[in-house]
Amino acid sequence: MSSANSAKAVDAIPAAAGPAPQPPAKPSAATVAKARFPRVNGAIDRAIRVLSLVGLGFLKPIVAICRGEDPRAHMRQLWLDLGAPLVAIAAFRNRRQFFGQFPLVRQNFEHNP
Repeated sequence: MSSANSAKAVDAIPAAAGPAPQPPAKPSAATVAKARFPRVNGAIDRAIRVLSLVGLGFLKPIVAICRGEDPRAHMRQLWLDLGAPLVAIAAFRNRRQFFGQFPLVRQNFEHNP
């Protein structure tokens, strides 16, 4: 009889209701800055729109990083908007110097300036 009572006692213990509740997530620096300085952020948003309109949209990630937003995502965007085209332009400008190292290509460059 004692084993039957102990089995009932084990069944009577309530199971844990899952993991303990997590504390609320800490807001990002950009969210805090937007809440603190709405006029400044409005001016920054207008400046970003003007930069895009004028053709300087590649500066948007720099402004966003200065504002305090996620630098990793904006550095990637800055590379795509500014870094990759600059590397391509530099490679195009130095193509004769680079490709002139190969004999067959050098002959082609000598005949077609």
